[in-house]
Amino acid sequence: MLCHTDDGTVLLWDIAQEQPVGNFSHETFAFGAVLSHDETRVLTWGVGGHATLWDVAQQQSIRTFDHLNTVTDAVFCSEETLYRDWE
Repeated sequence: MLCHTDDGTVLLWDIAQEQPVGNFSHETFAFGAVLSHDETRVLTWGVGGHATLWDVAQQQSIRTFDHLNTVTDAVFCSEETLYRDWE
């Protein structure tokens, strides 16, 4: 389970253990987060005009996708390529 907050914190939870197992700190208010189908990557997005792709095991940013406006949504396609949708 992924949870995101207005302070930019994005937590990956182990539901069985009832504790967070990953912390992905988005720079600004996080509008959303999604876990890849193979559970190896997390994508976060929000205010500030960028989306960030994270490595789950390393809990480190892999790449940032910059936009001119706030990113309002993003998803992984079934082929694990990235589709972005922004204002």
